[in-house]
Amino acid sequence: MKVASISHPSVLDKEMQRLSWIIMAALIMLTATQSYAAQSFRNNKTGRYLFSGITREVSTKKGTDLRTSWWTRKYGVYRELNHSFVYTDFGKSYCLDSNASRHVYLNPCGNGRNKYQLWKIIHRSNGSISLQNKATGLCLDSNARGFVYTNRCSPSNAYQQWR
Repeated sequence: MKVASISHPSVLDKEMQRLSWIIMAALIMLTATQSYAAQSFRNNKTGRYLFSGITREVSTKKGTDLRTSWWTRKYGVYRELNHSFVYTDFGKSYCLDSNASRHVYLNPCGNGRNKYQLWKIIHRSNGSISLQNKATGLCLDSNARGFVYTNRCSPSNAYQQWR
């Protein structure tokens, strides 16, 4: 009776090749997931989460789901630009955008060149953050009814504080 040996070259070669493919696939997945950093923004005053609607509106809502997740584009032209970030919706095809009229909405991403889609993080002393629009200098603001807009930045305005 012949006993199979683990040291047989063809068995070891096949196992090493299989492990190599698994490791390579894991590295590719890791690299792909590092392109985006998912996070949710919870308003300090209302406890509601920043929400991306299906008709490209932005509001806040109670509870979390995929539409309260925002991804930071960190690769190519969406990388961190002068400490400003581009935030995309859960489908990663539309970006958090604003205008001089203080409206906040989703628009197709502008390759990091649209300053209305760039948001600077301002760290507050209470551990929260405010998001300041690069083009307007205004901060992301909200109210108890769930409306989202931009307004003059104020460290004491809890509606502009997010966690």
